[in-house]
Order: sequence, then C-alpha cells, then structure tokens
Amino acid sequence: MSLLIIILLTLSQFLLGYALLSLFNIVIKPWLSIAASVLLGIAVYSLVPFVMELLHIRLTSLNIFSALALLTVILLAIRIKRMINGLVFLGKNISFRLKLYEIPFVAVIAFMIFVSAWRCFYYPPTARDFTSGAEVIAEYAVKEKTMVNSVFSVNLESTNNQFKPPYLTCLQIIYKYAGFPFGQIWLSSIFLFFTHCRKVKILIFATPFGEIPP
Repeated sequence: MSLLIIILLTLSQFLLGYALLSLFNIVIKPWLSIAASVLLGIAVYSLVPFVMELLHIRLTSLNIFSALALLTVILLAIRIKRMINGLVFLGKNISFRLKLYEIPFVAVIAFMIFVSAWRCFYYPPTARDFTSGAEVIAEYAVKEKTMVNSVFSVNLESTNNQFKPPYLTCLQIIYKYAGFPFGQIWLSSIFLFFTHCRKVKILIFATPFGEIPP
C-alpha cells in the first residue's frame, strides 16, 4: 500500500509539473521532461499548504489533497490537447538502452539511490535542524491543523530552525497525511530525478536522441 501511495503521489507530481511545462510551451527531451516535471510538481506541492495557511484555510487532509487535485485538474484542462499530444510523444520516443560496460556504473548509482530511498522511508530524520524545525512544526500542524501552532509557544531561543523556509514543512505535512509519519519520501524523489537531470553521460539517464548537449 505504501508503495502504491508513493507511485500515485509521484504520478500526480509528474502530471502537475508536465502541465506547467506545457502551459509555458517548454519542450525538452523525453527523459529530461519526465524528471523536470516531477521536480516541478514537488516544488508546486510544497507551496500549496503554505498558500492555504496564508489564506487561513485549515490544513486538514481533505483540504490539502482537494487543493492539490483541483490545481492539477485546472492546469491539465488549460492545455489538455497539447498535454495529450505531449504524453503520446513521450510514450513513443522514450527508450532505454544499456551496454555491457555500463552495467557496473549503473549498478553503483542504483545502489546509492536504493540506500538513500530506503533510509528516507524507514529511518526517522535525526538532524537537529530538521527535528527542531520542519519536522516538529509539521507534526503539530497535522494535530492542530495549522502551521502557526503550539510549537511556537515553547522557548526556542537556542535555535532558529523554526524560521527557515516552510517548504520542507509543507512537504512533511503532505506526506504525513499520505500515511508516512516521519519519512522524508519527497527527498528520494528529488534525489532520483535531480540525478536524472544532471548531465551524466551514463545511458540510464540518456535520451533516445543521443548525448545531452553541454
């Protein structure tokens, strides 16, 4: 079930990001388009609870996921024909090729990605700047339905982590409501697709049109 939820969230982020790329007529190579769409979708996800807080909308699971779904549907509807054509193009032109001498390099990268994803899923965050900032605010936001919660009534003069950008807090809130009480699942997606976006000359990240230009 957890894997299915992660897949659904990632698919939703891809659709949201791809809708924005289509809206601004940004056309890039298929693999890079997928990676950029997911990263852009995660960025938009991180803004939604923050904007809802500014509008004094309670941060319930129903409100947050309804807002995400509504935003995605609106963006998809704006350029629906272009979206469909673009997705068809992706499906036809995406390909994966792997040569024998590339297997060791791909195996090492795949192992690093697996370890990172597993730790984000299974182990709670322990870094002080996270547990005294984004994580604790998100935990109480889920309980009290607002990011301006009782955490700020505690004496926090020994740290300024609660005043850092709220985007990590917003992502933690979303994924807590999705059923992941402490994991940084979003971090695995960012790591995977950001690595994908890098100009790495390994065929697992190559496009069907050849080498990525410098």
